[in-house]
Amino acid sequence: MVNKKMEIIWDDEAKKSLRNIYYYIKDNQSIEVAKKVRDRIVSQAKTLNNFPEKFEKEHNLEDEVGNFRSMIIWSYKIIYEVTEKAIYILDIFHTSRAPSTIKK
Repeated sequence: MVNKKMEIIWDDEAKKSLRNIYYYIKDNQSIEVAKKVRDRIVSQAKTLNNFPEKFEKEHNLEDEVGNFRSMIIWSYKIIYEVTEKAIYILDIFHTSRAPSTIKK
């Protein structure tokens, strides 16, 4: 039996966050570091379709309806939701940001 990989869909908020992270790092460090961080976040997100529930549930969203999970890459947290049909990348933010700013 062949497992079908789930589609990964990037929410507009996650795309915006990734762009903001890229430009912040580019402006404050270098374009090379910005590309490295961006590429690593994207490549790690792509691996979610192999086993979407491998990362823990996002405890800041436990009261929300849905299967919300998160993974950390360096100092960035990727919030995503696993549904029956797809994996939705919802947001990406620096882990120093207050957890109360996480919202659906």
